[in-house]
Amino acid sequence: MTIEHSAVETKRGLPTRYIILLIIFIVTAVNYADRATLSIAGFL
Repeated sequence: MTIEHSAVETKRGLPTRYIILLIIFIVTAVNYADRATLSIAGFL
């Protein structure tokens, strides 16, 4: 009875969930910055 270690390999780097959360955070930050810029530019 042998256990294959390929299924239990440890990944190096960031897990996928943190990359997805980072992308969502960046998109949200750009969205709010864009809204703030447009609201300021709307008064000019």
